[in-house]
Amino acid sequence: MAAAKDEESTSSEDSRSTHQGQFGSSSSPPRPAGPPRPSKVKALLHKAGLDMPTPLLMIKAAVPPTIALAMYQSNAVSREYATQGYLVAITSVLGFAILPRAKFVQNLLLNLLAVCVASSMALLSLWSSVKARQHTTPAGHPPTGYNSSASAVCAIWLFFQIFLVNSLRSKLPQLIFAAIIYAIFANIALSYGVQFPTTAAAENFVKNLLKAFLTGFSLATGTHFVVFPVTMRKPVFGQMAGLLGAMRGVIKAQSAYMQAFEDERVSSHEERSSSESSSEKASVGIHKKSSIFNTSRRSKAKTEPHVLAMREEAIKAAVSGLHTLLGKLQGDIPFAKREMVYGKFNSEDIRDTMTKMRLCALPLLGLGSVIDLLRRAARFGGWEDMLDASKNDAPATTEQEKQDHDHIFGEWQAVMRTLRKPFALITDAMDEALEHVLLTLEFKPPPKQAKKAPSATDDPERQDDSTAPGQPGFGSKFEHKIQTFYESRSLTLRTWCEQQGIDLPQDSFDVEATENVLLNVSSQSGRRHRGQIYTILYGEYLLYASAKAMLDMVKYADSKVADGTMKKKRLITPGAKRLIKWFRDVFLRPELSGGGESDLTGSQQQPFQVDFGEGYTTHDPEHLAPRNTFERIGNVARMIPNVFRSEHCTHGFRAACATLSIGIVCYLKDTQHFFIAQRMVWAQIMVAFSMQRTAGQSVFQFVLRTAGTFFAMVASYVIWYIVDGHRAGVIVFEFLWLACCFWVLFNKPRYAIMGILAAITSILIIGYELQVQTIGVKISTSNGQPAYPLYELAPYRLATVVGGIFVAYFWTVFPYPISEHTEFRRDVSSALHLLARYYTIVHETVKSRSNGTEGDPASKTSPAYILEKARHNTFIRSQILLTQLRDVSSFSRWQVDFGGRFPAEIYNEMTDRLERTMRVMSLIGYASTSFRQTHTDAENGNAEWLDSFKKLLKEVDPTSHAISMRLQVLSGCLQEGRPLPPYIPRFEPFHLAQRIYAIDKDVLSFKHLAEPGYAAFAVMQIASKVLVEELNGLTQNVRDLCGEMDFSVKLTETSA
Repeated sequence: MAAAKDEESTSSEDSRSTHQGQFGSSSSPPRPAGPPRPSKVKALLHKAGLDMPTPLLMIKAAVPPTIALAMYQSNAVSREYATQGYLVAITSVLGFAILPRAKFVQNLLLNLLAVCVASSMALLSLWSSVKARQHTTPAGHPPTGYNSSASAVCAIWLFFQIFLVNSLRSKLPQLIFAAIIYAIFANIALSYGVQFPTTAAAENFVKNLLKAFLTGFSLATGTHFVVFPVTMRKPVFGQMAGLLGAMRGVIKAQSAYMQAFEDERVSSHEERSSSESSSEKASVGIHKKSSIFNTSRRSKAKTEPHVLAMREEAIKAAVSGLHTLLGKLQGDIPFAKREMVYGKFNSEDIRDTMTKMRLCALPLLGLGSVIDLLRRAARFGGWEDMLDASKNDAPATTEQEKQDHDHIFGEWQAVMRTLRKPFALITDAMDEALEHVLLTLEFKPPPKQAKKAPSATDDPERQDDSTAPGQPGFGSKFEHKIQTFYESRSLTLRTWCEQQGIDLPQDSFDVEATENVLLNVSSQSGRRHRGQIYTILYGEYLLYASAKAMLDMVKYADSKVADGTMKKKRLITPGAKRLIKWFRDVFLRPELSGGGESDLTGSQQQPFQVDFGEGYTTHDPEHLAPRNTFERIGNVARMIPNVFRSEHCTHGFRAACATLSIGIVCYLKDTQHFFIAQRMVWAQIMVAFSMQRTAGQSVFQFVLRTAGTFFAMVASYVIWYIVDGHRAGVIVFEFLWLACCFWVLFNKPRYAIMGILAAITSILIIGYELQVQTIGVKISTSNGQPAYPLYELAPYRLATVVGGIFVAYFWTVFPYPISEHTEFRRDVSSALHLLARYYTIVHETVKSRSNGTEGDPASKTSPAYILEKARHNTFIRSQILLTQLRDVSSFSRWQVDFGGRFPAEIYNEMTDRLERTMRVMSLIGYASTSFRQTHTDAENGNAEWLDSFKKLLKEVDPTSHAISMRLQVLSGCLQEGRPLPPYIPRFEPFHLAQRIYAIDKDVLSFKHLAEPGYAAFAVMQIASKVLVEELNGLTQNVRDLCGEMDFSVKLTETSA
């Protein structure tokens, strides 16, 4: 929470400074005294990423390896661990004591499982090696020295284990550090194991190795629970607070954009008009209208910032931040629900809180699409250059066209002016509602009350703060404001009509109105006005929906206070079901899908029969469903070759080959001594750290790892020689260096591996030199490794580590590279497929809601619940995949291209389109919730109109399976690199309004504008147009990449 509060306060300070920089002037009145600015020291610490709690976490991360190095200076400890003491410090680093509790416990359990399995496999492997040595040693010869059979057995076991563990690491990314721990253990055991003459020697070695690893984990565990302990709930609650703050940021950014859109060009025109000559005005022939349309096409000077462009970027940044926080919370929430903690929220409370927040965020994400709607209107209206400073020097058109464009732009300004007043009315209340949730759920501390003596002049109303945010009476006040906003919608629409010169009767918005007011949709101005009305309804609906969702969240927060949840802390433990799900998520990697029919149906009786479509089951085009036990056994047997042909086993095979290409030096007679003496085992271990699946990421990681190792070598010289090798001073400076290494993890997570390698390499160098000082040269060289002074040891370590990193890179690109370009293409294809699946589910959702067949959403066997579960899971998968696309795009820049240039611009454009398309599809599904008939509709007399509207909606079919078909075609063509089908048509807008007008004009008349269903229809109308436009854009992108199956021949006459 502290981090979230710091982030929130920092972002608010940044936004205030940006606002001043854009609008501040020397003539502006002085601002009232506010909180003092932070000192230069605090500002410098913040800029360096050292504001709390980062320094504390850096200290916490450096404590376990420092303790390991310090305690090894004791003779009792050094005798116990002998030459393997440095492994205690390394494994304490890989224990990651800095992780929040739930993640640390999971990481600890996986590490313990890995090291225990590794020790068991090491005993089996070394026993086999010893037996091979005994069976091949001639009688009378000592069982020592080089033995080819023992070396061959160790090599085979090492290859098998590295192949297996890296295949699992590729399949289950959560096992990455457990796999590294396993690889370190196996490499050390099977590299030194070729020397063991007896089973007892092998057992003693594995025992000491296991003891060193477990000691390192125990140091990490003790540090985690004692030094600045952090539960998973603290960062999750901090992210929740940040999510609420991001919602406030979206609302404020949207308000600022609307104000800039309304006022920017008007003020600019007034400034410019004073300098224009009257003769120029007369020659242009400007017709004087109201000030609403009195705008100019010319832009400001190039030296002045374009406010609209900046406000647009602010909205995009706010929406992107909200989107990112939603995705991050989605991955962290399960950990917070699993841990045992002394707190107030149980797992259900965390789940429900996240659900409420997600429902609040969805309409706000749709509200951020207003700028896309205006861009679209500007593109078709010819005034897009007014929104973009980069187009201010566009070629001039005729004066009449300029006047027409200015007039249209003025109309859209009127739309913004119409929306801004109700927007300002409710946004302040929404901001207070989010503040109320933050205070009530204790995501932020309550404000300090200033002690002040009562005065007779004080306003008695101000003294009563029972309705202030955080107080019990706020919910009623907020609900009243929402109702006021809802009732003022008709006034907003009437104001717009008056601005457009549309005469309305007094009872035009009354259901019993005798005169219907219809727009002439056949004219261009009528269609434009209809679009403007729909934009107003779009903004009002999403704002109202977001406010209603926030009201539900306010009531939920108040209910947590009422039922005693927030009163006191208690011990909260995860249930058996939660632990089983935890185990499944760790080891089985379940697909986030809706599941099969068996997962979705139940034994409860329903008044209707539920038939499931083909999308709920998976099909194998080469095999039919098994009919008997023998065929079912065959299905299980077919999994074995499927596993070995997978990309995960390919990665494991590459890792095993990379390891043995270094390890072969240990298993040959002429080079075995060189391998052990020069500590080349750490080159093997670097393969476990460095193997990547793709070439671009491998290049990026190669640079980082090499840089981290080099910095560690330089730091080791400084650490050792600055105190002339005195152990106490060396340990202190090593502690400081380790803390600096972990600074990278907290402030530059993209470069985390560089910090980890820098820490481990410095421990290897400094730890060995301390070992020589503690136990002496004789014992240190008993394992066959000569003792080097630090100025020689450090370059050797650098050479071995860089050599291992290079071998890992070589086997990543040999015999053929798996490029980020290929991964990017396949991921975009998968995203298109998921969008097709998601839109199909949205289509069925809208259809069931308009038909009234969705059933009770609370029942787990109803279509509503099943569709909601499938839609939610597909949405999560799409969000994860879109985030992965951004990562792959960043790594693709590091890949070396041969031949033509990779079309990164097209793929990045497709990624942006996919994200917008997903957002629009979600909005269509969300808007369809208004088609549910409630008791409120019956009481207000809206049920009859809603029934009539749903019948018409059923006839016009607001969603189309053609969209899913097109997305699936695009996915298949991009996946296989095949051209599009010939003459694939361009999607045209659905024109839902015109189709409904043709059936029944009364349904969409002005008297129904205040109906919630009408506004929801407006949202669907606008969203469908945006969806069609994005789909046409995606089609063109795939056409540019894959081509089209067009064999037509066109002849063009030449001048000859």
